[in-house]
Amino acid sequence: MRLPTREADTPDINLTPLIDVVFLMLVFFVVSTTFIEDQALQVTLPAADATEEIERTRVVASMAADGRIQINGVAVPDTQEGLGQALEDALADQAVRNPVLLIRADRRVPHGEVTRVMSEAGRLGFSTVSIATTRESSTP
Repeated sequence: MRLPTREADTPDINLTPLIDVVFLMLVFFVVSTTFIEDQALQVTLPAADATEEIERTRVVASMAADGRIQINGVAVPDTQEGLGQALEDALADQAVRNPVLLIRADRRVPHGEVTRVMSEAGRLGFSTVSIATTRESSTP
């Protein structure tokens, strides 16, 4: 006499909970992601014959033609004290031994304004101050 044997049931994998978890993770990552808007000043840099890449730029001062100044993307009040405080804050954030300031000034910014930023940087102890330029085109 042959006894009936119970055949092993093949397991079913239900994909619905897996898909739900994946969609929940997708929604979580989309909601928790911060979208950074580039709020840098629009600056038309002057041209120069000899340009050199600066690899260790720590603090960037952007100067627009209309007089607005940003230090590392943060707007600076239009006073000497505001400029000094913004440069001090940027310098404290960097905490480097030989701080470097890169000035991105629009070609229409008066020379006196650029000099004001340079002198304030020198007073605060920046070891190097550089001015950003673009390569001069070779049009005759």
